[in-house]
Amino acid sequence: MIIRTLSGLNSLLPEEREEMVSLCRECFLEPPRRETFFYNTISTYFEWIFSVPDVISILCLSDQGQVIGASFAYPVLHNQEISDFLVKKGIEDQSKIIYLAELFVRKERRKEGIGKALHRLRIIIAKMRGMNFAVERTSPASKMFSIILEDGFTPIGGMEVVSLKNISGIQIMVPDAMVVSIKKM
Repeated sequence: MIIRTLSGLNSLLPEEREEMVSLCRECFLEPPRRETFFYNTISTYFEWIFSVPDVISILCLSDQGQVIGASFAYPVLHNQEISDFLVKKGIEDQSKIIYLAELFVRKERRKEGIGKALHRLRIIIAKMRGMNFAVERTSPASKMFSIILEDGFTPIGGMEVVSLKNISGIQIMVPDAMVVSIKKM
């Protein structure tokens, strides 16, 4: 297995980028999220993520070069929705807070500790870069939620979001409850 930090979209081979976008899309289609994203929407989102200053991007590849998973984090000040939520919770100074944005792992490679390793690696890198806190928003039904609790994150509140869901083959807009959690590093 190969773990690689990425310095931007140019550090990805075209086939790695395509695999990463497709894998992210597949993972969000699964329960509990069941979110429907178009390929171009995710591709554009990744272009934005890579443009954020101080982004942490980690790619996990098999020995044969297949994308197994990826994780991303960036300073919370670049996510207005989460930043505003933290202000409402009394957290005004956000200059040293990293937002743990995305993490996904190929279905057939789960339960090998890859997601946990990618999650923890982005926290280590953030701490090395001088961040003091990590914040994450996730579904309480996701596997990630149990991992962040295990790693000492404290839930600080819920957020309602509206997502385009794929339920029984039908795409509908559905409210979704998410939990925001924080950890001092």
